[in-house]
Amino acid sequence: MAARSSGGPQDETANYQIPGTLAANHSNFPWGRGQMTLLRVVDRDGVEHEVEAKTGLKVMENLRELDYGVAAICGGMCSCATCHVYVDPEWQARLPAMMSDERELISELTHSQENSRLSCQLEFTPELAGLRVRIAPDE
Repeated sequence: MAARSSGGPQDETANYQIPGTLAANHSNFPWGRGQMTLLRVVDRDGVEHEVEAKTGLKVMENLRELDYGVAAICGGMCSCATCHVYVDPEWQARLPAMMSDERELISELTHSQENSRLSCQLEFTPELAGLRVRIAPDE
């Protein structure tokens, strides 16, 4: 948390910590780590967007921040499939294998395809810079 004084040319950003909270330095937060790198997202209208996404987060965490992203209702617990995406075929082999709970949820979706994945199960690593996903239709 940062506060600004209003003392003219000597203004500086002051960092302070409220007792019982995390310090203002964002490196203490999980989303404060990692680098920004390219994530290509095709929205439900077919428009492709190049997004600066943070590595070290799940793909879902980057997508849910977008106006055209995913709902991610369960917050990444692999229980709702509202973060369903289609992974561009050239990227499929670079992703970790599906676990049984993800495979089961996807098999129950009306709009599942061979390249379907739950974005909550995909960690966005530097090796995935340039990853291209399409947001799946709502179920």
